[in-house]
Amino acid sequence: MRSPALVGSIGAASVYGGYFTAAQGVLYLGILGVFTGRSMGSVNSVKNLLSLCVNLAAALIYSIAFFLVDAQVVWAASAAIAVGSLLGGFFGAHLAKRLPEWAPRGVIVVVALAALLREVL
Repeated sequence: MRSPALVGSIGAASVYGGYFTAAQGVLYLGILGVFTGRSMGSVNSVKNLLSLCVNLAAALIYSIAFFLVDAQVVWAASAAIAVGSLLGGFFGAHLAKRLPEWAPRGVIVVVALAALLREVL
C-alpha cells in the first residue's frame, strides 16, 4: 500500500527523525498503523528498517558536512545515540513480538501525551 499520504507522512517523519531522532519510532509506528491498518507488531520491523536507513543517511550527511565544511559534530553523543538505537531496535523488536497488541499502542499514547503536555506546560 503506497498512497501519497503514507509516503508524504513517512517522508516528513524521516526528515524530522534524521535531525532530532526523538520519538522517531513512535511516529513511524503511528503512521504505519494508521495507513496500513496492520498491527503494531507487524509494522515494527518496517519501523526499525526505516529508522536504520534514515539514521545512516543522516550520519553520512553529518560526516560529509564535518569533513567538507568543518561542521561541528559531537561524535561521542552521536556514537551513544547510534549504539542505543541499535540495541533498542534489536531488543525492542524481540520484546514487541511477545507483547499483546494493546501494550505498544498504550505506550505510544502515553509517550505522545507526555510530549504534548511537556510542550504545552
